Amino acid sequence: MEFFKRNTSFNKNESIKQESEEFPLEIYDFLKELEKSDSHPIYFALEGFSQLKNEAGNDEELSLFLLEDIIFSSLYTSFCESFFLEAQKSDLNLIENYIELFEKGSPEREAQIALEAESHLQYIINDGQCEGCSFCSSHSDLSPLVDKWNEGDVEYFAELYLGMQAIQSFFDQILYDYLPFNPNILTDFSMETIDKIRVFLIELTKKEISS
Repeated sequence: MEFFKRNTSFNKNESIKQESEEFPLEIYDFLKELEKSDSHPIYFALEGFSQLKNEAGNDEELSLFLLEDIIFSSLYTSFCESFFLEAQKSDLNLIENYIELFEKGSPEREAQIALEAESHLQYIINDGQCEGCSFCSSHSDLSPLVDKWNEGDVEYFAELYLGMQAIQSFFDQILYDYLPFNPNILTDFSMETIDKIRVFLIELTKKEISS
């Protein structure tokens, strides 16, 4: 859950002003190309939100559904980040092998994410209380979510859900659709670059839902 702590260090108002300068131009161009199809990450986020809204019986249930997916997306994308940064240190000519290994590890990884996500979810809905679990060391990153849950702020969770879903979709698209043909892009990746991509996508979703 490091993202919720890390993300606050960026000026989000500035992140949308210099679009093509915030992260590698090739990645920006890839994102712009996706706008021409129905595969843009924001479209996936909006579709997912619509499905959850239809399934929820009320705002509290919708907030719970959104929160579950927010936590899952945060944990999932952390694995993607690690892959990008680890692969960068390896032989990029073998990128397809690395991607294949990453994909093969999906069942085990998703089971681990689900276990941790449930622990964090219980921490949040129980007002930041935990009797002890394997993930207590990460609970402290979740204080903003605890406050918003107690306030019943469904709009906050909807906005965060859309941003996190867009990030997850775009990271998957980079990983599986872009990297096999453009592995050298990883030479420009850093934690700062990844955070800027995250913040940019969150701001982009805010613009989309406010327009």
